[in-house]
This record gives sequence, C-alpha cells and structure tokens, in this order.
Amino acid sequence: MGLVPYLSENGSDILTRKGQLFDFPDLFKQAIAVFAASNKFSFKFLDNSRAYYRVVCVVKGCPWKSTARYEGTELVRIISLKKEHVHMRLMRGGNAWGLRHPRENFSKFASSKGLKADRRKSALKLVNDLAYARADKIFKLHLRRLYGMNEHLGKWVEDDNPMHWSNTYFPFQRWDKMYTNLA
Repeated sequence: MGLVPYLSENGSDILTRKGQLFDFPDLFKQAIAVFAASNKFSFKFLDNSRAYYRVVCVVKGCPWKSTARYEGTELVRIISLKKEHVHMRLMRGGNAWGLRHPRENFSKFASSKGLKADRRKSALKLVNDLAYARADKIFKLHLRRLYGMNEHLGKWVEDDNPMHWSNTYFPFQRWDKMYTNLA
C-alpha cells in the first residue's frame, strides 16, 4: 500500500482507498482538509480519540465518510472510505457546476426565437443573475426583466425547473464560497 505523498496539487486525489497510510495523524487531518476543499464540501470529525478518527460530510444525509485508526509509532491507516456525495451528484445536474448546459440550451432557444447576438447576450446575463440570486425577491426581479425582454424566454426559465440550477431554490448547501485557511 505504501505512504501517500502529500502534495496540494493532488488534493482531489489525496484520499484514494481503504488501507491508505499517512505518516502521522496531522498529515491525515491535513489530507482530509485538502480533499474537502478540492472537492468543495465541508466535513466534521466525530467520536475521535488519539487512536481512532471518524470524519463525515456536514450535509445531512450525505453518505461520504472516512474512518481511520492510529497504528503504532505515528502511522494512520484509513479503514473505510465512502467517496460518494449525494449532494454533489445532484449539484452536477444543476447550480454553479451545471449551469453550462442550461445556459447553452437557453442560448439555442433564444436564437430560435429570433434574438440577435447582443440581445441574446443580455438575456444570458439575466440567466446568470437568476442562477446566482440568493433570494426569491431578487430571482423574481430578474425573471420579470427576462419576461420584459421576451415572454418566451421567461417561460423557458420557469419550465426548465430552476430548483436544479438557481441558488434561490437549490435545496442543498451552496458551494460558491469557500472559507478555508490551510496554512
């Protein structure tokens, strides 16, 4: 199995498998922090002692978790690792990571309604504003502007189920801001 080199550039791959070894406990904790930051999720340690670590995702119902145990001198070995994130899988279908596809589909739809490039660009900016709106009031303001530009565009947004790509209605934790201080 061997020891895993600690490099920040391989942060998303730093936790790889059951049986993985770390040189010392602090390295394991740093690897968890780098992995979480690279994969855009928050975590917490549960029921920990010097000999045992249990780490879970903070999103309720998310199955991601890792357990590790202290082995002898300074080694820490991962004894279980479940890498699946339910909320991340849902987010890839929508919100910031998945906004590309709704934008492309919207742009094609806007073209089919005869919008020229400059008006289509303005409409796409409104779709961005809708996606990143934090409050229902702001979302509805941008939607009214889109309806004012073209009624079919506003209807398209409502029919495209914005709960999958708008921060206003997305039911899971937002990941557009990360507060991490890994020194």
